[in-house]
Amino acid sequence: MSEQQQHIMIVDDNADNRELLEDIFEDDYRITSVSKGQACLDACSVAAPDIILLDVNMPVMDGYQVCKLLKGNVDTALIPVVFVSALVSIEERLHGFEVGAEDYVTKPFGDENIIEIVIKNLERRQKTLDFERQSKEAMSTAFHAMTNSADLGQIVQFLKQSFTYKSPRSLATGLMDTTAKFGLRCCMLVRCGFVSELVGCEKNSLEARVLERSYKGERFIDFGARTLVNDKHVCLLVKNMPLDKPDDYGRIKDHLVSLIAGAEARAQSIEVEQMLEHERQGGLQSVILDSREELKEIRVLMESQTNEAQRIIYGLSGSLEKITFSLGLSEDQEREITEELGRGVDEISELATYGARIAQTFDNFVTKLDELVKRDI
Repeated sequence: MSEQQQHIMIVDDNADNRELLEDIFEDDYRITSVSKGQACLDACSVAAPDIILLDVNMPVMDGYQVCKLLKGNVDTALIPVVFVSALVSIEERLHGFEVGAEDYVTKPFGDENIIEIVIKNLERRQKTLDFERQSKEAMSTAFHAMTNSADLGQIVQFLKQSFTYKSPRSLATGLMDTTAKFGLRCCMLVRCGFVSELVGCEKNSLEARVLERSYKGERFIDFGARTLVNDKHVCLLVKNMPLDKPDDYGRIKDHLVSLIAGAEARAQSIEVEQMLEHERQGGLQSVILDSREELKEIRVLMESQTNEAQRIIYGLSGSLEKITFSLGLSEDQEREITEELGRGVDEISELATYGARIAQTFDNFVTKLDELVKRDI
């Protein structure tokens, strides 16, 4: 900051004193002169000067009161105040420093003396401002470092958690939860194979149409406060990018690149897992269908065998009855042979019933496999 740009405020109820100071500084500084303490406070609230030359003895509000109010206001506390007064006692000078003044000049004064004091205090103020600026920059750097550290923690947490997501919806929900922690309002489209999931917006909304039309487009598409981030399987629309904060804007864009890369990798894995699961389901269904056909064949064969056995036993029974009659056996012998044949027929019938129960057991087993497949799907 050059001397020509620096601003001196002169506060004195005596016009001659104001004119004297104006004559000393007006060639090298911008000057504002006021005659009352309240006028000084009002002017400082509009355009704060770089230094104030302040009289002590003024009506209504003296210089000590003005200085105390200036130092008590955070907006004016760092403005150097130099008392310019005819009061020369030690007590008066000490009181000036007690209320916060940087220096005290007694009247009458030499031009070189007051110029030297003003330059010294302006240089000191400039050093204070430089130190304050450096402190703010250091605080800002530290804050951004802490912010980035916290943000990276959120990104790492999402990448770790992404391995637990088994569907496009759970993946999209997890990413949306992470972006919300950055203060972002988003909606998202995830596509894995034949499955497409919209999260954060209605199916027929404007956001959904934007996601559908921009899917697999350019990596970044910016339009106002909205940013669209694309990849092969995922598309994220951010609706409130911080355009008024360039540092935050760039930081968030960098984070979105990492998040989308992680989400894209997981989406590809989910697509492969779903494809393998689909093949597994198809193979299982094929086994079940084949099993049904084989069971049908087994049932037909068992029924055919049972019927054939019953036909043979009944035929044998009829033949034996004829032979028994021609042999001239007694009634007891004929009854014993007939009863034995009857027991054989009954056993054959029970065998048919047992075969039916076996077939029913296989049918129940296939039904349970059907239910298991449907639950997995």
